[in-house]
Parts: sequence; C-alpha cells; structure tokens
Amino acid sequence: MKLYLKMDKNGNKRLHISTQKGGFSVQTNGALPRTHSEPCGRLSGGAKDTAIIELYDYVWNHGTKRQILIVGYATSSLKNK
Repeated sequence: MKLYLKMDKNGNKRLHISTQKGGFSVQTNGALPRTHSEPCGRLSGGAKDTAIIELYDYVWNHGTKRQILIVGYATSSLKNK
C-alpha cells in the first residue's frame, strides 16, 4: 500500500491510498487529524504507521464497500509479505 499526502486545488490536504486493487483519497482535516499534521509527500516509517491506523479506523466506520475492500486487500497482502 502506498500512501501520499497531497493538496487539492482548493488547498485541502488529502491522503491518497494506492494498492494493486485500486485507490481512493480521504480529506484529512477532521477525518485523520494526526495524519493531517504531516508534511505533504510519500509517507513512510512512523508517519505511515499513524496514517494506516487512522485510515483503518476511518474506513471501517465511514468508508464505502469499495474502500473497505481496497483496505482489506492491502491488509491481507501486507500479512503475506
């Protein structure tokens, strides 16, 4: 799973999630507050761990079926490596 923080054209920070099964993005302000405080760019190390925890919680409680499938797939592929 690749995670990137980017700004959209309105100046909102978004977390972009990319996996082999697809991708999506989540606006971080309010939804992912700890991730929102990170600088833009590709996340790695502790910042990525924090983003994954917040992302799983957000998707489980508010995500669409597609987002749950994408995150679930990413979780299972991480376990297999």
